[in-house]
Amino acid sequence: MKRYTVLLVVLLAGSCTASVPTPMLIEATPKAHPPTDTPTAAQVTTIPLTEHTLTDVSTAPKIAVSARMPTFAETTPPVSAFFPLGFMGVHAKVDLAQIAADGFNVVHEFRSIQEIDDAQDYLNQAEAAGLQVIQNMPDCRAYDRGFQICEGYSIWSEQEWGEFTSILATHENLVAWYLPDEIDDYAVAANLYKWVKEYDPRQRPVYGNPGTFDLEIIRRFPAFSDFLWGAWYPEFYEMPRAVVTYGTKLDATACQGTDTRWGAILQFFDSADFGGSGGYPTAHELRCDSYQAIIAGATGLWYFAYERGKNLDGLLTELEAIADEIIGTGGLDKVILSPDAPQSITKTVVSGPTQSPSVWGEVYDSIQTLQKEYEGTHLFAVNIATDTVVIEFGNLSEGIVGMEVLFEGRREPVVNGRFRDTFEEADVHIYRVVKDLVYLPLIIKSYSTPALDK
Repeated sequence: MKRYTVLLVVLLAGSCTASVPTPMLIEATPKAHPPTDTPTAAQVTTIPLTEHTLTDVSTAPKIAVSARMPTFAETTPPVSAFFPLGFMGVHAKVDLAQIAADGFNVVHEFRSIQEIDDAQDYLNQAEAAGLQVIQNMPDCRAYDRGFQICEGYSIWSEQEWGEFTSILATHENLVAWYLPDEIDDYAVAANLYKWVKEYDPRQRPVYGNPGTFDLEIIRRFPAFSDFLWGAWYPEFYEMPRAVVTYGTKLDATACQGTDTRWGAILQFFDSADFGGSGGYPTAHELRCDSYQAIIAGATGLWYFAYERGKNLDGLLTELEAIADEIIGTGGLDKVILSPDAPQSITKTVVSGPTQSPSVWGEVYDSIQTLQKEYEGTHLFAVNIATDTVVIEFGNLSEGIVGMEVLFEGRREPVVNGRFRDTFEEADVHIYRVVKDLVYLPLIIKSYSTPALDK
């Protein structure tokens, strides 16, 4: 599909049940358990992030690493400088070059069995395409999970894991290691983490996905994960959109007081593919899910699963736009990954719902916001209620005369430190403060024009 570029110039006054596609491949079921295993309100531990005091479980130190190896920080750019944005479930036969051309930076191949040669082939293909790889740590070689596909495959020793790790670590485009999906043997997880730090000279980060809404389980993962992932699928679970905020805040709570980051795995498939009846998100809703995860602290976005979602109505095109905004020309990754900032901008609902629908007894402000200070003030805002909300933002500093609404080609005037905006259901608006009389940088946006593609 051809893409035609439009320049918007703005002069502003002011500033699991597994399915098995091939005998050697397991594509996992959607994360965090299917609806039949979804926890009830009584089973879910909900602790407000601002009030939660961590216990010794969540503050457990990571596994000790041998001093003979250089640290990750000594050999690569800081992990905080990288915002992973791509897909899970990308098989070797997929056109990886097209994924890279569409603006994504990472791929992950679900493999419960993956020998060294297979893994190297995938890494080589991805490197040729210009993609980073989140590398499997194959289930069948880690511990007995009872998978039929694993029959006949022995559990690897430390020496065998060391060989696997050290050989694959020579590939420059290996960006992280992924613990067996939804691992529930924490002694095995701790060993795998330790062996990565021993046998990968660059000590790349280890990713982990608990696969649950149970906070007590999630809180165990920072001890052996550098990056914690959670899968939050509103349609599959038949839950309100706010379940993304709910789940991401669980990860934030688990990571509080540690150096573990967290990100969100979002639905890019039809629920019917896994026996559900909730359908799949619209492009507008997937955009909402992506930015509400970021507002809740996610510093990476992963979409499950590429081949199942790429032909669903408008979803891939929307993700291309999101990728461009964050890791492409929009450069929002630098804003998102910048240090925490005071949340000084206030918000008052003028009309519409003030709260989200309940998620297992938890409700949230209808308009979720995140304020960041990087080359000026940025404000991310998303509506997670089920109706239109008109909101007034306030307490903006003196001298601010407007808020540029990024990627929308408009500006909202600021008067006496306040401005108003309207959010339809699932709307996302991203603002940048405008001070004094300035020419803002060009806002470049690519639009698909199917009529001209023929």
